[in-house]
Amino acid sequence: MPSYRGQVLLKNGRLQIWGNNGRGNFRPIVIDRGKDSHLGARIFDIDGDSDFDIVSIAWRDFQLLHLWRNDAINNSEH
Repeated sequence: MPSYRGQVLLKNGRLQIWGNNGRGNFRPIVIDRGKDSHLGARIFDIDGDSDFDIVSIAWRDFQLLHLWRNDAINNSEH
């Protein structure tokens, strides 16, 4: 089983968002696995580039902050 800083990671732990196809049908999109999250993740533009990034407080290592930065290129600006 994988570990981080000596702690066993959650086997099924994952960060996911739910995509809507516009007709009320949702599907999970897995962003990352093995990170435990406390009170869920939040979206915010951390780096000021006009797209949403994801941030979450760790569950067992509550002093840690998980950050998933969105570095996708926005083609609508070109």
